Amino acid sequence: MANRAIFRRSITAAAPEHSASDDGLSASEKEAAAMEDTRSLKMAKKYLSLGGTRRSKIDDNIIDTRKWESEPQEAAKFWKETIEPLNDDKRKQVESFLPSISDE
Repeated sequence: MANRAIFRRSITAAAPEHSASDDGLSASEKEAAAMEDTRSLKMAKKYLSLGGTRRSKIDDNIIDTRKWESEPQEAAKFWKETIEPLNDDKRKQVESFLPSISDE
């Protein structure tokens, strides 16, 4: 079920909300944004593959995470060293690929 949630979010995150001509982004900016989504998705998948238990909570476009269970030391270390230090926007991108608390 977690893989389906990740896949669904990756499709949703990649889908444009409006036409490319209306977004005002240059081709290089669009490419950079697509690469960042890929990095964010890879980080989320790596965290989950290590046994990470955090879940995203998305409410009114505010993204947060919840963790009720303990998680393996490797997952906690990866989160603390790789995801936690990211700036808010990049961390929120990673968090958006985690399974949602609404999915459970």
